Amino acid sequence: MLLTQQVDAFIYFPSIAGSQANLRRIVERGIPVVLIERSFAELEVSRVLISNFQGGYDGAQHLIALGHTHIGVICANLASMPVERLSGAQQALTEAGVDAEVRIMSRGSDFEAGYEAALDMLQRPGRPTAVFALADSIAVGVLHAAAYLDLRVPEDLSVVGFDNISLAAFVIPPLTTVAQPIYAIGEAAVRILLHQLQDPGAAPETVMLNTELVVRQSTAPCAR
Repeated sequence: MLLTQQVDAFIYFPSIAGSQANLRRIVERGIPVVLIERSFAELEVSRVLISNFQGGYDGAQHLIALGHTHIGVICANLASMPVERLSGAQQALTEAGVDAEVRIMSRGSDFEAGYEAALDMLQRPGRPTAVFALADSIAVGVLHAAAYLDLRVPEDLSVVGFDNISLAAFVIPPLTTVAQPIYAIGEAAVRILLHQLQDPGAAPETVMLNTELVVRQSTAPCAR
């Protein structure tokens, strides 16, 4: 649809099946494009990336530092979420020798899916004392599952999210999360596109932005 409307440039956030084929169509037309938080090695285009691996590592490391030795990790379908988030979390857990239960959901990162995955995980014998949800929307579902099971957060269960959506600071308790630099992502993408429109022969540019762990009230030292 956008190609038929003859847009001058694209900021492209591929998150569904078929994204790579669509991106190739844009590149073949010679239209400037900037990828957000994704990278296709076979296509030379500009990209604005975030340190998903480090963010996953830092989120897991935070729980490890609090003394949690049985940690649940809930991840959306990897077609809709950067696999580096999970890889970073797994790296931190492996280095620490921590027992982890990883749940990769069959569908996207929404509240209901997070609720259902957490409900199943937390009702099993020897439940985790902490859950790292690799999207804040999943984490909100985890908080609801904990409330349903009469588990206190963070006294009985610590919860960490990822993204730092605006809701994260207003749930109860406020959510510890790995923040993406949303403003900086948009600023970098537009800057690159404006440069490419002014200089069509400019080489593709890659910008890597750092995540930041934001500690709030949903995490605490392990009580058991």
